[in-house]
Amino acid sequence: MSRLSKSEARLLRKEAASQKKQVKSAVLVSRSKSPRLEQSTAEKLEPNAETKTPRYGNQMPNVQKHEAKEEFSQDRSYLSRNLTWSYDNSDREGSWSWGLQRQWTDNDFHSKIGTILDSLRGNTWKEIVEMICRDGQRPRARHHVQKINSVMVEVQDRWGFLNIETDEAFRFRSTGRWRLWGYRTGSHFFLIWHDPDHTFYKVDKRNT
Repeated sequence: MSRLSKSEARLLRKEAASQKKQVKSAVLVSRSKSPRLEQSTAEKLEPNAETKTPRYGNQMPNVQKHEAKEEFSQDRSYLSRNLTWSYDNSDREGSWSWGLQRQWTDNDFHSKIGTILDSLRGNTWKEIVEMICRDGQRPRARHHVQKINSVMVEVQDRWGFLNIETDEAFRFRSTGRWRLWGYRTGSHFFLIWHDPDHTFYKVDKRNT
């Protein structure tokens, strides 16, 4: 075997160094694409296994808060509009177990029912719900929402019988112990019953 010249030896060393460099680069690329690294990256993006919600550190996304705010603002938009009302859907058949006829008299309608509701037609709902009654021990709302499950069971049952699709009644206060019950849809009030003796919802006489 003949001995390599100096120039041939340099050329071989250069080629060997080049091949070594290529092998090293290939190893680095292979490591960067390894399953272990890919799994690590996926774990950072994967939802928490217990809560099934993405990890955002100590800060949760504000999507739910935004939706609740939108719902709240839409629900209260009626407050800026004036009251309208009708008794087309009123329940005037039969009587209550304590003897009160559901059908009001003409006198009751003109002196109590129509008088109070017509007097409020020029008011917005915001003005109506902010009206205060001061004849008790402390100021309280004169007209307000009332959960139907807080009234007498007989009244609750009748409400269900009428298929009224809300669990909130609205109660207007007339003179003395007179109350008017119905429900609101948008800015319109549907009168359902008259309650001349404040019977539907029992309270202490000092706070009626």
